Amino acid sequence: ITNASPIPLTNGQSYAIFPPMMLPSLAIALLLSLPAGDACVPAASRYLSRPVPANRAAVLEHCTLDEVLAVLHAAPPWTRTGALPDGDVVQMDEGCYLVDLPEGYTPDRSWPLILSMQGNPPGHSLRVHRQYWRHDPRPAGFILVSPDLEWGKWRTGKGRRRLLDALRDAVRRFHVDPAQIHLAGYSSGGMGAWYFGTWLADLWATVNVRCGLRTSKMGPMENLARVGVYLIHAAADHRCAPSNAKAAAQDLAARGYDHEFKLFPGDHDFQWDDNGNVLEWMRRRRLRDYPVLAYTLAMQPEGRLVRWLYVAGEGHVTVRAAAKDNRIEVTTGGKGRVTGLAVYLNEEIADPGKPLLVLHNGTERYHGPVMPSLEAFLDAWALFPAYTPTLGRRVFTARVVLVDHR
Repeated sequence: ITNASPIPLTNGQSYAIFPPMMLPSLAIALLLSLPAGDACVPAASRYLSRPVPANRAAVLEHCTLDEVLAVLHAAPPWTRTGALPDGDVVQMDEGCYLVDLPEGYTPDRSWPLILSMQGNPPGHSLRVHRQYWRHDPRPAGFILVSPDLEWGKWRTGKGRRRLLDALRDAVRRFHVDPAQIHLAGYSSGGMGAWYFGTWLADLWATVNVRCGLRTSKMGPMENLARVGVYLIHAAADHRCAPSNAKAAAQDLAARGYDHEFKLFPGDHDFQWDDNGNVLEWMRRRRLRDYPVLAYTLAMQPEGRLVRWLYVAGEGHVTVRAAAKDNRIEVTTGGKGRVTGLAVYLNEEIADPGKPLLVLHNGTERYHGPVMPSLEAFLDAWALFPAYTPTLGRRVFTARVVLVDHR
């Protein structure tokens, strides 16, 4: 494996393709045998834990790609230090979250994670986390993470940051199963579950909505084609009309999507008596592969990684992408504007030993060999939300830039 600078395309853009993270055991052994420089190990560890510009600059100054990969495999970020009392509060750079660990938790194996969003009274995260979930995830083997957000206003920039920062911190701190990350929300948190469940559908194995309204501002239902949805509502709910939940369930049923809908008697409530059924339903579902990516995205300026496709822009953008036999086809459309577009690669997406063909909206954009690059690995690592080796399939060492947002 060698380090290389990006190679210019004929249109003035550049590409760089990196060695796969899903390496054979022999390759991993070779990487671990590489002596990382004294200055590289702390620099790489800091960046892998917190991929901010200052830490990135230190890696570029002191490390090679080989050394960073060796540090990555030798010291998983989820090896935590110190005791974390049951139900303790974890402070982040902005805000905090509550965490409840499963019985017998050990970082030697991976565990499913529930990311739970509160309703709107101040301090409601504590009530939802302890009183409503009642520690039921513990014996069921789930990590429960409940970000705290004033008034439960999840569908804001602050709410989005708080949710994804908690996810980022949790997958770094604990050994999370990448195929079993479940999103849940109650009341206004249930609206947040609809919102993030559809706009960020590629992140979740399931979405659990309890007494939450679905509105026209949520992402399209088509995004849930490969996500399990568990809806709970109250028949006499005076805050969130049950007819809204019934309509959503009918929509899911008409599409043939995996879902469960339960209407309980009574008023606006968490319905904690159903926790056991919800947890067992979650346990049987895992994040499913996407042979073809097909999404409508609400664009953010910093962009995001949809499985292996990076997209940045404005407005609502539709994307469709497929990778097979070292041929990648990407189609973008919709009323929004694409300002950044790149294909990120690992061994599962393309064979690095063969030429790669990439087409965008039917036009050939690149055809040729691939090469590794430290810079692109660092970019992939820092994409929002940032992930860790726990989510191995999302760690890439290669990319082809189709639309340069710089």
